[in-house]
Amino acid sequence: MRNEIGMSCLAGLCLLVLSGCGAGVEIPQRDEFDAAVSAYLEQKTMQLAIVDYLEFELADTGRSASATISLQYSGEGVAPVKVWFRFQFEKTANGWLVASHRKR
Repeated sequence: MRNEIGMSCLAGLCLLVLSGCGAGVEIPQRDEFDAAVSAYLEQKTMQLAIVDYLEFELADTGRSASATISLQYSGEGVAPVKVWFRFQFEKTANGWLVASHRKR
């Protein structure tokens, strides 16, 4: 009986952990951030495409944000390798722009 309860608890914990995997994070105005990242990557001639946002923080002022984003190489003949970058955003009169990035 004790073993059955332990196994049930372990199975429930595994399901709880797995249900959160790959869920990403909720991001207000995600399309604006996606556009800023895409423009930045194109400007830097980086053939990468956004896979998912792993972390996202909006500053209290609403004028800056940061995000850890999973990216995948999108060029022809390139293996589907993922990389993670930490992006810093600044809000301008024209919307969100990537100010900088670094490899996570």
